[in-house]
Amino acid sequence: MKNTSTLYKHKLLTFVSILALFWMIASCQKQDDIKPSIQLTHGVLLSYEVGDTISIAAEISDNENLQQVSVYIINYDNQRVTQPYVYTCSGKHFSLNAQYVIDNKHLENGEYYLVIEAKDGYNTGFKYLKINITGIAPALKQILIIEANQTQTRIYEMMPEKKLIRV
Repeated sequence: MKNTSTLYKHKLLTFVSILALFWMIASCQKQDDIKPSIQLTHGVLLSYEVGDTISIAAEISDNENLQQVSVYIINYDNQRVTQPYVYTCSGKHFSLNAQYVIDNKHLENGEYYLVIEAKDGYNTGFKYLKINITGIAPALKQILIIEANQTQTRIYEMMPEKKLIRV
């Protein structure tokens, strides 16, 4: 009976020791609560047209380690309206020098935000810059008119000069 009790105490002591070791390891890990910082080093213009290039210069830093920086444009509904430029980085500092092309030809005239986003694996920092974008005005290229009766079908093309041509 004594051997069983001693064996039980030994197993219990081993289990508690392993549990305490795991708890100490988990509690010793650092928790990063500080977001990356983004500082513009070159001013950004306020107005652009679709197809223009935005020159962006910024210094990005973090207290631990940066992992990724992204640049993109969002609308007032916080919806991304352009494809992001993504930069993978490491270390505490990153110098961003980017030529961002406004390539969405479907953007309408209005106010948007250029976003610089920096991630460190735990936190995400953002820099929002309000910009105005002039979209490309839609242009009417042609109108097709289809006329059909029981015996024939005619197709006409109307050009912007208002000329009607039979096709």
